[in-house]
Amino acid sequence: MITSLETPIGNLKIVEMNDQIVEISRCDEIYHDHCDVLDECVKQLLEYFDKKRTIFTFPYHIEGKYANVYQELVKVEYGKTISYKQLAINSNNAGKNRLMGHIMHCNKLLLVVPCHRVINSNGSLGGFGLGVDAKAYLLALEKKGVF
Repeated sequence: MITSLETPIGNLKIVEMNDQIVEISRCDEIYHDHCDVLDECVKQLLEYFDKKRTIFTFPYHIEGKYANVYQELVKVEYGKTISYKQLAINSNNAGKNRLMGHIMHCNKLLLVVPCHRVINSNGSLGGFGLGVDAKAYLLALEKKGVF
């Protein structure tokens, strides 16, 4: 099942399979499916953008070749950042900083796997699949914290 949600960083497609969220990505289409998991995901994403949520608790599934990197990234707390270099070290890929950038670009679970929290070692933002402006927006949103 698929639904979509208009957010400050663009329209997001949310895909549910086997009672778990398996994808949150940018899209241009509008989807209207409903089920408990999709509805809960939408609710929590709206709370995130309203600064009322810092952790997602809906069921989701991380899979693929780089699942270990994504699992490591999920550990980066709301409002914090990690460098590509440190993420590479933490995920047993020391010296593969550029690979971390590629892996972030392939992330199918935006916000849940917070690739927007990965920055360059010098403090600059680096890239982001939705654009650097969206990354800056998300980091600023999280820096302001939850009310």
